[in-house]
Amino acid sequence: MEDPADRRQLLTVAAVAARLNLTPKSVYALIRSGALPASNMGNGAVPRYRVKPQALDAFVAAREGR
Repeated sequence: MEDPADRRQLLTVAAVAARLNLTPKSVYALIRSGALPASNMGNGAVPRYRVKPQALDAFVAAREGR
């Protein structure tokens, strides 16, 4: 079962975009391509993606060649 504290720590697309200095549209593209793992918290036609901080750290590390 998921810990509610984990859910509070999930990052929005806007927060990820700010951390990566990208536009939200670019972050959505990374998510859709599978390069950046995210969970869709939406219910219906409008996705509400959230990214785990650990997934963002791994993404950045991979891009930096670590």
